[in-house]
Amino acid sequence: MTIRIYTCRELFAMAHKHLHDIVMRDLAAGRDRNTTCVFLVDVEDPTWAAYAAKLKPDGPPVWASIRSRGGKPLLWGSGQKTEFAEPLAGYDRVLKTLAEDPGEGIFHAIIFGQGGVLVLPLVHAEPATQDR
Repeated sequence: MTIRIYTCRELFAMAHKHLHDIVMRDLAAGRDRNTTCVFLVDVEDPTWAAYAAKLKPDGPPVWASIRSRGGKPLLWGSGQKTEFAEPLAGYDRVLKTLAEDPGEGIFHAIIFGQGGVLVLPLVHAEPATQDR
């Protein structure tokens, strides 16, 4: 069985809606762009497979099921930016980018794939506010 290698940008495009939904939930929960980010892991990438399994220990059987149906298993979520210091050790440019303010209306998205890491801006809609 051949496994197709997707670029980090392709992975980001594939999961954009899911990542955006996570950002909106994070904003509703009071999390902010300077301390929180979203992430996406290509669980089939040999560089990041063990990291994905560490994040979601029950993931491998689920991912095998997705793969057997012809799907592309991915892991996405959010976390505090400081949580990513260990897996990103050696990726100084990525860590520097994460330390910066992404700007109004933007969250950092960390994409783990292609044997490396890419940080992309995820532009989000402002959460709806209710008049009180």
